[in-house]
Amino acid sequence: MKSRYTIIETHPKVLQQKQKNEIVEVGLDAFGQEMTDREILDHVLPMHRAYLAYVGAQKNVMGFATAQLDPTSVDFSIAVHTKAQQNGIYGDLLIRISDLALNTQRQMLTFRTQNPVILKGLRGSLDRLVNIGRIQGYDEQRTFLPNHYGRMLTKHQPVTNISAIDRLFESFDYKSGDAYSFRVEMVQ
Repeated sequence: MKSRYTIIETHPKVLQQKQKNEIVEVGLDAFGQEMTDREILDHVLPMHRAYLAYVGAQKNVMGFATAQLDPTSVDFSIAVHTKAQQNGIYGDLLIRISDLALNTQRQMLTFRTQNPVILKGLRGSLDRLVNIGRIQGYDEQRTFLPNHYGRMLTKHQPVTNISAIDRLFESFDYKSGDAYSFRVEMVQ
């Protein structure tokens, strides 16, 4: 059974310390304690928008997304606590990000990852946008970034069990921090 959740939009500069601590907790949970508190906050705080997901009656952030508005694109990141995954939060956060892009006349989403599960979630969410008629389709481009992160960001090497996606990541040197930079153009 899926849990009910609420997503609020805010600006990172107005986040309260409690919310910052909860964002760090979600990030540490999502990345298996491989990132530091400072790395997570340094990534979140300079952004233009933050979306915070609260599950059920809980008063704690259980997922978040950040968005940086660039001249022609929206650069984003999303993390969901493992206790709140499989509830549709990732997809709904991505819909918020894509709506932000489309409502500000930006057709392009950009992000970096070394995690095939992120790509699987992105494709599923974009397919959902196509199915509901929000976009007509999308074009995905990727660029290999050797040693981008300098290390593996998750405790275990992630897999999706979808061979077409996992094959894209199988030659990565995770310990060196290989990643992809993705550009996804949404077609209206």
